[in-house]
Amino acid sequence: MFLRKQFDKRSGIYRSSDSIENFKIRISLRTLNTLVKVPKFVTAKPDKNVQQDETDDEVETQTIQWQEKILSQKEIKFFGDKENCQTDAQKEYHQTIIRNGLDNDGRPFNKIFTYVSEDSFHPDDDEKKLIEFIERGGEVEEEDSNHLITSKGGGKRFFNEIFGFETMYVMADLAVETILFTIRWRSRDGLLIVYPDFNSLIINPYLQEIDSDTKHLFHYSMENLSDDFDNSEQQMKKEIEVVSQLKDLSITPPSIFHIPSRRCTNVLFLLEIESAERFEYDNIHVRFNVTLPNRCELLDGLIQGSTHSCRRATSLERINIGYCHELMLHCNTDYQWGDDMKILLDVISIDGWSRERSEGYTMLTIPFSPGIFHHKLLCYRELAENTFMDKLKRYFIGGRRIVDHKAFNGISTTNEVAKLNRYGNETISTGILFVKHQILVQRNDSLVKTSNVGNRMKNSAKHQITIDDVVSAYHLAKIRLEATASNK
Repeated sequence: MFLRKQFDKRSGIYRSSDSIENFKIRISLRTLNTLVKVPKFVTAKPDKNVQQDETDDEVETQTIQWQEKILSQKEIKFFGDKENCQTDAQKEYHQTIIRNGLDNDGRPFNKIFTYVSEDSFHPDDDEKKLIEFIERGGEVEEEDSNHLITSKGGGKRFFNEIFGFETMYVMADLAVETILFTIRWRSRDGLLIVYPDFNSLIINPYLQEIDSDTKHLFHYSMENLSDDFDNSEQQMKKEIEVVSQLKDLSITPPSIFHIPSRRCTNVLFLLEIESAERFEYDNIHVRFNVTLPNRCELLDGLIQGSTHSCRRATSLERINIGYCHELMLHCNTDYQWGDDMKILLDVISIDGWSRERSEGYTMLTIPFSPGIFHHKLLCYRELAENTFMDKLKRYFIGGRRIVDHKAFNGISTTNEVAKLNRYGNETISTGILFVKHQILVQRNDSLVKTSNVGNRMKNSAKHQITIDDVVSAYHLAKIRLEATASNK
């Protein structure tokens, strides 16, 4: 099998709520001595960081944590001399070299090393990519991008200061210094950018070619060894911080929520037309018209509307509609709760010539009782003479007639008493509509519970007694009692 295959290099972008201190990776670097895998029997004991695989290739591995410094051979030689150490980080490098004996000549040579935030490492390729990123993102003007990066002391420092990133480079000494991976972290939103992305040395290794006196080939990979993060503790800390911030704001409830005035009620009505079945024709939609009770005002929403057109996948399946509608009402508490809201629904099918056919009518009566309710509505439609010619007209030209549903269902918009007469109308059962609605009621006064909750008229607004009513009645009775006692 040939090992010269080059896998695409893409950036990996991740978000994590864990601490970056728990970030751990394993870097593997394989030196390819041949283009074809040839099995080899190994008898010599390898170094702990340098291993022999099934072929004649050497594999070096390093486990690295975030901002962990691994010195290169050049740095060991340079910082081994105390005179070359000026900064605190360089002095710490010198102590590490002396303490671990890294400057011993007999120590094995490791190719993998790192550059961290304290190092003054500024790759040229990174600065070119950074300029393109800034110009495309529009953070600064195009003519100022080069000047800004130069004045800030290099692309890495500019990137860290402007965008809030910390950067770490995983390098390899392959006759020349080569960047294997670039890792950037932004703590304010837990953003981790890795280029190139995590991979496997066995499945999809990255290929690096080095041209010196001869061509050298290397495979390398980076695997994530971080432990799984249990975010329960971190989430608890965030919730505590949010609660403390809300307490500092000292916001009163009226400035957060709109509260109705006394003896008034806000009603949020949520309607969902879920599905339909058993209708004669396909490509249906539902039109609806909402009739509000007396003394109710529409604050938000529309009382008339239509769903989208829907088809069934097969002839036996239910037609899924999934249409949602919302109304916000403002009602005075002196109206009778028996005056329910009524919704008229009209199911219509459309043929290939855009002609409408009536598939069914139905009505839904909704009392203003809080909760979630499901309805199975049986639909009907009118018949003309129920003859063969009527069926042909319905199929070819639609023949939908505009029906006054309010008059047919006895819905009166005035207070006058009218006679409901359906004589002469002939209907036929059609399909079924499945509807769900939710009611949320918001009041600004507390109700006193009454014992006769079974009688609907007892639930009228005249019987909705509030605490203010009880207190007022108490003071009035006290005044009358004192006046009666004084007269005696």
